[in-house]
Amino acid sequence: MNPSDAIGFAQELMVEFGLVEWRAELDKAVRRFGACHYSQKMITFSNDLVALNDQACVLDIVLHEIAHALAGPGKGHGPEWKRIARSIGCSAHRCYSLTYTVGHLVNLFSAAHPAEGLASECARRADRSPVPTAAIVLRTENSMLAFF
Repeated sequence: MNPSDAIGFAQELMVEFGLVEWRAELDKAVRRFGACHYSQKMITFSNDLVALNDQACVLDIVLHEIAHALAGPGKGHGPEWKRIARSIGCSAHRCYSLTYTVGHLVNLFSAAHPAEGLASECARRADRSPVPTAAIVLRTENSMLAFF
């Protein structure tokens, strides 16, 4: 999804759910999709991850972070947050993980190109912590590949 469109979309939803004093912004995060900053009344989204995902995925992340704002600080992903998330149309899952995504993409690449040495190196890196902070992600119409 276009990141600028996503911010406009997020801002409209925030107002719809009563977060009129809050704002939505993009950030440079690579290990998480969104974050709720209570003291600043701001929700941020990873520019890169927004750009790599479709509107349905971004909508769920926007609703996820709005649910955090509505639940208030200290609620985490507990029962109150889940209740609020579901009530506003969010899947209420912690649904985006760079570790999972990188590992999943590497596994797809490895299966498609077993002779490539890079794939096995990427797989070893994807399973370690911390996750590498630099990656080249190639997206085509039907697939994505990640290289470190």
